[in-house]
Amino acid sequence: MTVLRRKSWHDLRRRPARSAFTVATIAAAVAGLSLFAMPTLMDRAMADRIAEDRLHDVQLYTGDVVLDETDLRSLADVAGVAAVGARTVYPSRLFVGDRREDVLVVGVPSCDDQPVNVVGIDSGTAPTAGEALTDPQNARSGRFSGDVGTRVRVEGVAGAFSEVRIAGRGDTMVFSQVAVEERAVLYAPQPTVNEMAGARG
Repeated sequence: MTVLRRKSWHDLRRRPARSAFTVATIAAAVAGLSLFAMPTLMDRAMADRIAEDRLHDVQLYTGDVVLDETDLRSLADVAGVAAVGARTVYPSRLFVGDRREDVLVVGVPSCDDQPVNVVGIDSGTAPTAGEALTDPQNARSGRFSGDVGTRVRVEGVAGAFSEVRIAGRGDTMVFSQVAVEERAVLYAPQPTVNEMAGARG
């Protein structure tokens, strides 16, 4: 052991409180420097998620409008339009046993082809007729904790009830916040949502 190292150990043992305070100060300074990187990292993560979900720039709500593939292609051909999507969004009530919860049922025309506001499947399988994905924020917010295989009833526009089986979990930024702040969110095939809502679009 060198003389310098022996002296260093001697000083550390002689003044342990000062040594501990110095180490803690250096650690706090290093941690403080890392905090400056947090906003940049968060902005980058948010930008990546927006790109992944293909979040819309402009969203329009209409009545029951029927748009076929030709109509959507015509809208997508408008100058300045990068992509167009259309879906039925139906606010209703969800029943699990005797419990009732407000719900927003979001139509997904095709899980394989989503040009805007992509609903990603986190677990389970893509929903087919009579099935839906539950947004993970439903459970986190305490609104609905059902998982794969859970069966619920959704009230239709005419008062009839549709039984829906949960096929998995899925989410998209544009609707997940609704599950946090307002009501449960389910994602179902477009024809299933149209049937509930009495819509044609």
